[in-house]
Amino acid sequence: MRLGTLYSDGNLCPFAHRVQIAAAELSADISVVFDGDIPAAVREATRPGSWPAFEPSDGGDLLHDSAKIVDYLIAASGAAGESYRSDPEILAKLDTLVMCISKVILAGEPAIQKEFRNKLDRALAEVEFVRSANNGPFLEGEHFSQADGHIAPFLYRLPFLVEIRDHVPQIVLANDGFNAWVDRVVNRKSFQQIAPKRHAVRQFYAAKASYLNP
Repeated sequence: MRLGTLYSDGNLCPFAHRVQIAAAELSADISVVFDGDIPAAVREATRPGSWPAFEPSDGGDLLHDSAKIVDYLIAASGAAGESYRSDPEILAKLDTLVMCISKVILAGEPAIQKEFRNKLDRALAEVEFVRSANNGPFLEGEHFSQADGHIAPFLYRLPFLVEIRDHVPQIVLANDGFNAWVDRVVNRKSFQQIAPKRHAVRQFYAAKASYLNP
């Protein structure tokens, strides 16, 4: 049974990708509608910057936060969903990492760059502590989980820290285990089948980023 429809204002949106990864991992049947095909009523109910939106097929309220949409898919997927679910504290650490990656890539103000480069290194170290403690191929151990899907679209953007900001986090230079985890996550079939072309992401950042010297 189809669980609902995901609406995204573009196929580069990492938050929509997060939902699509979860749907693929859970074998959850959802429709995906992009940009110009989004109904006017959904557009009117969705504030700029709050995409994606999800319309449950059971008539429930429109959902806007990607984490809440994934929670909806998990709850609808029974035992498979519970197996996929991650510790909220780990998801919170990943949200900090997402913010830092975005700030370093997009911010042009030197003081902001310095602040968030330092925060990024600390956030990466916290995530690596979780990964190494669980001693498996994925963040929480042996199985690809919500946490891996939560961060996958943003790990895919780590190279742009170098390309756009000439910033290589120390952990990337020094930790083969971390790099191997990143490779496994970004090459996972559930992400690769929807991953945007790198040149398209690069063009997006070229339009959005402020290129002052950090």
